[in-house]
Amino acid sequence: MSDHGESQGRDGAHGQRVSLADGTEVVLATWFSRAVARALGSAVVAAVVLVSGGVGFMLGLSRDFSGSHAAWLGGSFGAAGFVLGAALEVLRVVKTGQTIGMATAGIRVVSLGAGDVSLGRSALRWLVPVAVAVCGCMLAGLVFFPDEAVSELFFGSVFYVPWFGLPAVWLLLFVVALRRSDRRSWHDRVARTIVVIAESSTKRRSQTQHMTKRC
Repeated sequence: MSDHGESQGRDGAHGQRVSLADGTEVVLATWFSRAVARALGSAVVAAVVLVSGGVGFMLGLSRDFSGSHAAWLGGSFGAAGFVLGAALEVLRVVKTGQTIGMATAGIRVVSLGAGDVSLGRSALRWLVPVAVAVCGCMLAGLVFFPDEAVSELFFGSVFYVPWFGLPAVWLLLFVVALRRSDRRSWHDRVARTIVVIAESSTKRRSQTQHMTKRC
């Protein structure tokens, strides 16, 4: 496989191996490990959304808001919780190369250039599926609620994205990745990243750092 000449892959006894731009050799993450990682990561974000949304709803009721206004406040807190959960994933990838789900599944994200994933690239990996999910929810709103204002559709889509839009987009991303030998879908291609077995990248990094110190 290749991406502008930056990586080359071959099959090995322990999985498909990939050589990055600087010669670093890593092993691609399996489909199962990526699915487990995404499911666990989504569960963590969903928990943050539920807790924050519940706090907002109860706060609304405690202030004698009407049911609809309390629900709106709960939805707003839930949306803020979603942003917080996504931000935590983005920052964890920058710091460790792993979300909580990835750490559990034993995989990590690396840059095609063989360096750590920058904040911009980590954010792009999240923004691509979120943007597609928001657009998809808005398009569905235009079809089923043609008389609603665009602004109403946008804010309405924000509440549906975590529960319906993103799961559908993540499934689509996996289908797209299934057709590629490098197992990189749209968000990886935009961010110029690749998901690999954590042990393989960590071992190679340690060897590289050791050689650098010796020199």
